[in-house]
Amino acid sequence: MNVKVVSLSSLICFVCWATIFSQETGIYVPPQIQKIYNGNTRSWNGEPGKGYWQNSADYYLKVKLDTETNLVTGSGDIVYYNYSPDSLKTIVFRLYQDIFKKGIARDYGLNEKSIGSGTQLKHLSINGVELDPDTAGYRSYTNYYVKLTEPLAPSNHLDVEIGWEFKIPEEQTIRMGKYREGGFFVAYWYPQIAVYDDVDGWDRTEYLGQVEFYNDINNFEVEITAPENYLIRATGDLLNAKDVLTEEVYSRYENALTSNEVVRIIRREDLEENITAGNENQTWYYKATGVPDFTFACVKNYLWDGVTAMADAKTGRKIFADVLYKDGDRNFDEGAYFSKIIVEYLSTGLPGVEFPYSHITSFCNGNSAGGGMESPMMTNDGAPYSRVSTFSLLLHEIAHTYFPFYMGINERKYGWMDEGWATFLTKDLVSEIDSNYSHYQNIFKRYGPVLGKESDVPLMIPSRLVKGYPLTAAIYGRAFFAYVALEDLLGKELFKKALKEFINRWEGKHPLPYDFFFTFNDVANQDLSWFWNPWFYDLGYCDLGIEKNEAGEIAVKLIGNQPVSVDVIITYHDGSQQFVNKNPEVWKNGDTEFILQTDKGKKIESIKINDERIPDLDANNNYLNLD
Repeated sequence: MNVKVVSLSSLICFVCWATIFSQETGIYVPPQIQKIYNGNTRSWNGEPGKGYWQNSADYYLKVKLDTETNLVTGSGDIVYYNYSPDSLKTIVFRLYQDIFKKGIARDYGLNEKSIGSGTQLKHLSINGVELDPDTAGYRSYTNYYVKLTEPLAPSNHLDVEIGWEFKIPEEQTIRMGKYREGGFFVAYWYPQIAVYDDVDGWDRTEYLGQVEFYNDINNFEVEITAPENYLIRATGDLLNAKDVLTEEVYSRYENALTSNEVVRIIRREDLEENITAGNENQTWYYKATGVPDFTFACVKNYLWDGVTAMADAKTGRKIFADVLYKDGDRNFDEGAYFSKIIVEYLSTGLPGVEFPYSHITSFCNGNSAGGGMESPMMTNDGAPYSRVSTFSLLLHEIAHTYFPFYMGINERKYGWMDEGWATFLTKDLVSEIDSNYSHYQNIFKRYGPVLGKESDVPLMIPSRLVKGYPLTAAIYGRAFFAYVALEDLLGKELFKKALKEFINRWEGKHPLPYDFFFTFNDVANQDLSWFWNPWFYDLGYCDLGIEKNEAGEIAVKLIGNQPVSVDVIITYHDGSQQFVNKNPEVWKNGDTEFILQTDKGKKIESIKINDERIPDLDANNNYLNLD
């Protein structure tokens, strides 16, 4: 029985058809978004418009971490630049740690010991005018809205001075926290001005635990004070390493910054010795230019390894790849070596774009289950049991350098534009570490439980509207297999060319899914809406099957609606085999049946769909025995 797949686009009122499918894109573009493309900020061919604009800020932050009480005390001067054509009457701050406040709605529960007071604002002034933080604005869940006495006009800037404190979570961590004695990873830690863009104006999305990243590209100068013998690694470049490290550790660090071989900077024998240059507290100075966020690791009795990795062979530009881990953390003694391989692959393989940052530091938090969290130039990682899983984890988190950070992706709305890409960019290199490891099957385990069910949601439904496992399955699993099918469709060379062009056009900006769709259409010089619709917009699923049709021909049937490659093994009675490989274009014209051209001079024993790369709903119809 043929299953009819319902398209979201088919549910749209016919009278709106011409408006919704404007500019002959063949895909649904909401009227709100159409106005942008019909304006001057974005173009229907996928390029930024001549009038594209984007706001930014300079952050000058000072923070002290009390490692005994877990208290973070911070102060900051923020200069916010309004490059938009609008006068801004309100400034929106994100107070991420308010997720731990009592009474706050969350996407999942917290234990009672984790509930605290959230972010305590101690001081606020705007343009030199002192304000009472409690009355100057109002808080929603994790956002803080301050109405300006005078609107911030276009091409002007705003000066903010702010002071705050909060306790780092320990009982239950959400992407940051104190993970074990001497092991802090500090993210989501400073009052951050939200994004104001050409799509929604202010991003008012609340941080309730599930949605993640969407920031402007900013500049940071940060002073971090921590007790002696605590090492700080952070986003940006360390400016005073010689002042804070002992002479021996500094010498090894300097060596590692130019070494092609892994240098053990802090070693086991150093753990009983001083690694910082005296004083009860040390202040570390970091500077980062053109990054969307700033995080730091604060560790004691951790090992530290580093090595250089080639980011651009033409210019000889190298970056520093380093890891922080406890003695005994599984596989992390190879972490710096892994990171070198990863950076060089990402720079030359896929996406094939020069690694954009000066370093990438991976912090092992020691969680046995693995899992990780990305931030610019930093990753926060668990400790998987196997070597290949550790490599895969590091690769996934480091791949996020491109998506969402370098690209400015709004993963609060389009999680598949970052998690899907990070998952996809992992697939080829990880097999070189362990040929027995199947990345496809690993991802299918995540996606399979929702495949063909009501919870198998289209990717274009904003991520913030989808909760729990269905979101995870969509943005990691469905997106991964969509990119696999797209690469098969275009071929590796054209696919890579289109991906690099998308990155080159939109690095440092805020691309929408439509910019991705339109850029690939433009580079491929074809309308790919027949592919975009079933994979990104429509309800449905992926399923192929083999059967004999009424004419006695052997056919591969497209039972679901998502176009995938035809990869079939035909085995003949004489033991020979025939391999049939066709890309998803065989389904372009709406065909649901592909006739296999077999060797008529031989008797067929069996036909099998080689389905590892296909998230197939029903494997029972993937094999036909003709004996």
